[in-house]
Amino acid sequence: MLFGLLCKFLSEREINDVLKKFYSTTEIDLLYKQYTNKFNCMETTSCGRILDAASALLGFCNKRTYDGEPAMKLEANSGNEGYGLKPKIEYHLADALSKEQRYILKTTPIFEFLLENIDKDKGKLAYTVQEYIAEGLFEIANKFKTDKKEIVFSGGCAYNRIMTSFLTKNGVLVNQKVPAGDGGISFGQIYYILNKFTVV
Repeated sequence: MLFGLLCKFLSEREINDVLKKFYSTTEIDLLYKQYTNKFNCMETTSCGRILDAASALLGFCNKRTYDGEPAMKLEANSGNEGYGLKPKIEYHLADALSKEQRYILKTTPIFEFLLENIDKDKGKLAYTVQEYIAEGLFEIANKFKTDKKEIVFSGGCAYNRIMTSFLTKNGVLVNQKVPAGDGGISFGQIYYILNKFTVV
């Protein structure tokens, strides 16, 4: 994930300088060719993968040995404040015929900022990543909030204390009795089926 993000704004030589502590030159060359040829490269909208990539870049965890490890280590090594990096959000219509609004929280600016400030306080940089994502998601969700629609934050990242703290302070609802992760998805699936079909 980190490699793909860096490819968006760095040359192969620059990527090599950043990642040489993780990979050999041969491995980086192979990964770069794979990325440029779009071979087995999948796009993702997962917040968790962004946290994982930041954790690796900051040196907290570059190899996952259990589920959620990089993101948890990013949070554990965070300070109590960040550098106030403001989220960059892009807006466009889903397609030429649709009126569906789409807002995209750009995550490349996070990694540009981290590299520009890599020698600064790692705890503040870690906090900045999580704060950026939380603020950006809130800004987007708030555009759709109405008197009848509340903003709800769930999923694996809802276990993140820094992100959840920011969002709840801004009136966002989070899970209380149902798990925020996979357990909550399973519960929701059962609830949906029970309400959609009559059980005989």
